[in-house]
Amino acid sequence: MFDTQHLRHPEYFRATHRVAWRVLVDAALARSGRIVCPSVATRVDLETLRPRHSRKYRHVPLGVEDEWLRDRGADDAATWRHRFGLPERFAVCLATTHPHKGHDTLLRAWRSMLDAGAAPPPLVLTGVSGFADRAIHESARQLRVDSHVRHLGWIAREDLRMLLSSATVALLPSRFEGFGLPLLEAMALGTPAVANDLPVFREVGGDLVHLVAATDGAAWAEAIRAVLALPDGVRREWAVRSRRAAAAWTWDRAASALRAVLAETLTAGRSVDGMETREV
Repeated sequence: MFDTQHLRHPEYFRATHRVAWRVLVDAALARSGRIVCPSVATRVDLETLRPRHSRKYRHVPLGVEDEWLRDRGADDAATWRHRFGLPERFAVCLATTHPHKGHDTLLRAWRSMLDAGAAPPPLVLTGVSGFADRAIHESARQLRVDSHVRHLGWIAREDLRMLLSSATVALLPSRFEGFGLPLLEAMALGTPAVANDLPVFREVGGDLVHLVAATDGAAWAEAIRAVLALPDGVRREWAVRSRRAAAAWTWDRAASALRAVLAETLTAGRSVDGMETREV
């Protein structure tokens, strides 16, 4: 089970979807022999919200592709930026435009930087269009930051990697996540990240991510400015540490953990004297 958003934040779901999620997920939890969680944060959440099934929960972390750990070099990044018409310095947010992803926080942060007389870099948004897509465009217009925002929409996986590796800072203002793969991918590419202070982001990023314990634009603006002002030497050291940390999150490790859970589930469900002994 990836996350418990339908329980923690039902306001982000349509009324019919809220009912369907509760009924179907609870039925699945009851019928499953084991329940895989991508993060400790999700497992703890399930143990709190659905303690009846706590003995079934198993942690199987996600991983990052080996390709994301390879440095493509400055020339490739410059070529890619030219193709997409992006400057050398820009910020990026990888997220579907759903309400809980926090794009509104970033728009207020850009307004705050502009009001302070700063010249913020372009904010590049990419991802599938979600329920809040129109609201985000309208909010950017009302805050008068639309000229500083680029909406790329969905882009190919290779372009996504180049986008994130070329960015000056990656932004994760989401109010709820089950894992936080964009953070892990930013770490693999050595791109500094600023994220909302969520348990799962602390779990994945540790001290390698700038955490903001707020959703107001001024606090985010301050954190973003701090990352943008990092000296080159500090950024290089940070990139080395981030890549090293991300390299430990392999898909081989994830596969081994999942294999162990599957073996445990099969063992628990084997028949004894011709009768099934499946756990429920």
